[in-house]
Amino acid sequence: MDPTQNAAFLAFAALAPILVSLLKQSGLSTQWNALIALAVYAIVGIAGALAQGEALSPQNAVPFIAASVVVGTAAYNLFWSKVGGDEEGNGSIDDRITNATSIVK
Repeated sequence: MDPTQNAAFLAFAALAPILVSLLKQSGLSTQWNALIALAVYAIVGIAGALAQGEALSPQNAVPFIAASVVVGTAAYNLFWSKVGGDEEGNGSIDDRITNATSIVK
């Protein structure tokens, strides 16, 4: 199945940046946090492929992982990294969640 035709999967992929915010750490480098985000998007993509009821294989997992990365990254850049911020220097909701849930500071 084409992942772009599954509205539930696309909605979940667009909400995945919140999960990334919960897992990434404010004390880690940008590269480590990017790897955390990539891992989350890969898990979301694999879950989407498994939800189709077919056996997991590269032929059905790769399109879902790619769609998850693209939709999640776009949602983060267009919405989640900006919502909640203000002129007084308070960070976005993404920054606030990351700082509140970080173990490594």
